[in-house]
Amino acid sequence: GINAEYGEQQSNHHPSTVKPPSSITISTPHCSLNMLTGIFISLLSLLSFSFFPQTSGQIPIPSPPSGHKNGSASAPVILEVYVDLLCPGSAEIYPTMEQVYNYYGYDNIYFILHLFPLPYHRNSYLTSQASLAAETVNATAFWQFVNLIFLTQEQYSEDNTEELTEIEIKENIAASAQKNLGLDYDVIYNGMSNSDLDWSLRVDWKVGCSRGTAGTPWVFINGAFVPADPDWTLEDWKTILDPLYPPYTNRK
Repeated sequence: GINAEYGEQQSNHHPSTVKPPSSITISTPHCSLNMLTGIFISLLSLLSFSFFPQTSGQIPIPSPPSGHKNGSASAPVILEVYVDLLCPGSAEIYPTMEQVYNYYGYDNIYFILHLFPLPYHRNSYLTSQASLAAETVNATAFWQFVNLIFLTQEQYSEDNTEELTEIEIKENIAASAQKNLGLDYDVIYNGMSNSDLDWSLRVDWKVGCSRGTAGTPWVFINGAFVPADPDWTLEDWKTILDPLYPPYTNRK
């Protein structure tokens, strides 16, 4: 499955263009910002750095490149997915992304997951921070934590946490990570207040806004936006991805 981070130099390919087959449903993101809110947030993310002694309006340039990666950076296909850990559509598409990765294999696809917590999911930012705290343990812990949150989304919904304080919610998140994954409680709890992890998450979010990301799940294939539907099956994805590979490509 998707459980580690690798990095290699990307190779150059002859570009090709592929249109989604008419039989595939194209839809808007399951969790999305409305147009005015999206424009406002994108502008705010750009203007917030105008007070720094850098190029006016320049968003932070991440180093290394943002996102959580698995596969070979020299693969002919780069699949990027922006997710909100508390978005039902993100939870729905994630297992299919694992199927896609397992089908094409490490050498043939470079999978990048971006965390994009949306402002109207009260606890999305906390769970995203906690996932970065898990990543400080190792990359596998990050992917396991992401999967855990997708499986237990309802526990952190607005309805189920409206009477809880932020401290209580953080305690619940850390306790769940400890119970289900064996992660150190203090590492996860303190990670949700760690300024470096907070900065890393904010940078990835701002970069996402600069790329036009306005909801989740939001998908790019080789840098091109693809209006993917969470309902797409592996077979649907194959109709999109297969034409991007040379005919001699060996599947995993």
